Amino acid sequence: MVDALSELRKIVVESDISSFEVNHSGLIGALLGFLTDESGYTSSRDSRLRSFIHVFAECPVCNF
Repeated sequence: MVDALSELRKIVVESDISSFEVNHSGLIGALLGFLTDESGYTSSRDSRLRSFIHVFAECPVCNF
């Protein structure tokens, strides 16, 4: 999961993709669904949110 999020971050940060393209690509909705959906994933919602914050905000992973 962290590898996939890292690749996504790399694409968004380093490429010349516009905010219009990001908005209309469906990426935001898919990412929101991934981060908030309670069922259908092998990892917990908290784990997915922690991984997202770790990758995009460069915060350390703390397991409480």
